[in-house]
Amino acid sequence: MPVPVMTIISRSDGEMGNHFPELMIVPHEAESYSWVLRMGAEIYHYLRLTDRFPICGIFNGSWKEDSEGQCQMMKMLKDRFLMAFNANGAVIGLEEAGPVSNALNMVEEAIKAGCKVIISGDRGETEEDFLADMAVAVGADYVKFGAPCRGEWTAKYNEMLRIEEFYNVGRGKIGKEQF
Repeated sequence: MPVPVMTIISRSDGEMGNHFPELMIVPHEAESYSWVLRMGAEIYHYLRLTDRFPICGIFNGSWKEDSEGQCQMMKMLKDRFLMAFNANGAVIGLEEAGPVSNALNMVEEAIKAGCKVIISGDRGETEEDFLADMAVAVGADYVKFGAPCRGEWTAKYNEMLRIEEFYNVGRGKIGKEQF
């Protein structure tokens, strides 16, 4: 089962500048997808960051134009964090990919390149839960659907709970083999 990447704070460029438009968390090392989802939801709702909830991952860790900073960050953190948008993580969303076949080709290319696959929701979505099905079907490492607080995002998280329960998949350590 893919690991959820959850937005904790999301601001437009005008509100926070271009430096950090989103603060996201990546819960990991749980016994099941349902536990990972619970960890993320509790952190979101109660903002309790404790040793009980290990978090990893940096998304948009530096300016896209700052290739030197990206290289330095990768050298320092490559074994500890997923560096999506920077080096070792490929974020794939249907809005950018176009047809589903293009998204599937992007997943295949990311895997060939040795990247972690992150299936991403898009802004302005509906409660359609297809992306959850697709993420599980392609064996994505992560899903980035947003905070567990709005219908268009919780619909996808709930679909993954149904998949885990129905197929009894995702049992064992979720997100333990990060890098």
